[in-house]
Amino acid sequence: MSKNTFERYAVYAAPRADTRLAAFARGWLGYDAETGQVCKAHVPPDLTREEHTEIIRSPSRYGFHATLKAPFRLADGVDSNELREAVRDIAAQAVALEVDVQLSALGPFLALVPETSDGRLSELAWRCVYELDQFRAPLSQAEIERRESTGLSGVQ
Repeated sequence: MSKNTFERYAVYAAPRADTRLAAFARGWLGYDAETGQVCKAHVPPDLTREEHTEIIRSPSRYGFHATLKAPFRLADGVDSNELREAVRDIAAQAVALEVDVQLSALGPFLALVPETSDGRLSELAWRCVYELDQFRAPLSQAEIERRESTGLSGVQ
């Protein structure tokens, strides 16, 4: 059985559907990421509907989320069920966090980022990046070339 070379996996954290942040996201994006349903977007009074639609075009496909492990292809010999089990193990050990956030620009994106550093959040991020890396296939030459074309330095 050969793997689908286009199938990719990632680990994201998203607000629970019953939280104020999730309700805000649905109203801002006009999309419920949990159900996949389109809902009424609340356009701020200082934006036109067209401006708002352009601003949310990309984010509305994904909903509010925090990337804990960026998208990757599975390594040879790794089964997706093994990855799911490892993610479940990390999640089972994680503690619920309440984090104050602020709106910041991250390159071309607007993001809600923590106002202060929290060691528990940093530990969760570290575990997702490093402990799950064993499941990640090396970048293909095409992926390397695509990333290099974005203007990153050699170190990046």
